[in-house]
Amino acid sequence: MDQRMVVLSALYFLNENKSPISPESIRHLRVMLSLFNEEILSEDEYYQILDTLADGGYITRKDGKIEITRTGIALVHSLGKRIIGQTPFDRLSKLINGYNSEKTTEYMEKIGKKLKSLHEVKRNKTKEIDKSLIRAVGIITKIEHKYTELFAQEFKLSREAMRDEEALDREIGYFRNKFLKSNGHPVITHRENDLLWVTGFTEIDSITLFNKEHDFLKRETINREDASGWNLLLASTILEKWLRKLGYIRSRWPGRTFIRYQNFESVSTNAGILREYDAMHLDFIELKDNHVFVWIETYTSPMKSVLDFLNEKIKDNADKQGILSTLNGLKLRIAPSGVEIELKDVLLNKDLTKEIIPTTDLIFKEYWKTEYRIELSQEIQPILIIKGWDGDLYYPAEMVFIDRYSLE
Repeated sequence: MDQRMVVLSALYFLNENKSPISPESIRHLRVMLSLFNEEILSEDEYYQILDTLADGGYITRKDGKIEITRTGIALVHSLGKRIIGQTPFDRLSKLINGYNSEKTTEYMEKIGKKLKSLHEVKRNKTKEIDKSLIRAVGIITKIEHKYTELFAQEFKLSREAMRDEEALDREIGYFRNKFLKSNGHPVITHRENDLLWVTGFTEIDSITLFNKEHDFLKRETINREDASGWNLLLASTILEKWLRKLGYIRSRWPGRTFIRYQNFESVSTNAGILREYDAMHLDFIELKDNHVFVWIETYTSPMKSVLDFLNEKIKDNADKQGILSTLNGLKLRIAPSGVEIELKDVLLNKDLTKEIIPTTDLIFKEYWKTEYRIELSQEIQPILIIKGWDGDLYYPAEMVFIDRYSLE
């Protein structure tokens, strides 16, 4: 069953009252679809499907909400029942309509119990339970705070920065990642029209977006308890550092999806060679008294490496311009941050045991081993030049991944 049509049809049922679908309902939908499919739909696959539907013009996104377009509605009307099947299509409609009529925590609890019961039934059919097959676990952690106050800075965005909403969101994400890497602690960003608020432990006098420096307009000192989501952000940062030590890297941003990079199997599919990684998805719920509930879900994540993709293209005697043109039509993400990138150029057949990263004196292979504990699997491989925060970045093709749905 084509999961893209399943997700689109479910969004159609959610959007029947014509009002935009809220971020909460979008999150709830993944749980409902897991019940519908009788198998957990991972977060990275779910959001990749949403990306594909948005790229195809079947849905639109704004301020975290989703609306289904006329094209999307027409596709569900014309092909929904045919692709999904009449009975499953009606079952999906009934499931979503039940949610629409209630939209309560109690309804989602019922869905969760049904999903749990389904997995209990499957588990009981197995004579012996292998503990290595456990798919999810929940833990409660407590955040011990050192500071009682945070600094909140307001920045005014230029008209130029506001032209492309998607590019601006990506640029703000770049800033957060760079700040965390440079300073060792996270910041919260919140935007309202042309004003961007940045909240964190330290005073921030300026930020750089699109290679242009923005100075703060005003600064406030706020009580840590008044900073919505601060405990969740700290818990996420701590858990990500822990996963890094276990060999996991982030495979998608935004989102909390991680893959164990050195542990994968190559499989042949209609999209060529895919790498199947051990993956984890984290979800966080804030509790009282600085406690956070962490839900850890494990699964297998199939991903398409640009290295594998280029190896296939080079075998087919594709030229550099053709390769670059093809890659520019795909959605690309870099490891270990998981952010989507903009490709500028590709350099073929580079020896990473000798090639030095521009503007540094570091060799590619040694840098990735020292910085991320990653052994690059192929010494001779292409280098991708991508647009960075304040200049070009150079990445081994092995550390760039393609949204597999954009290949189909």
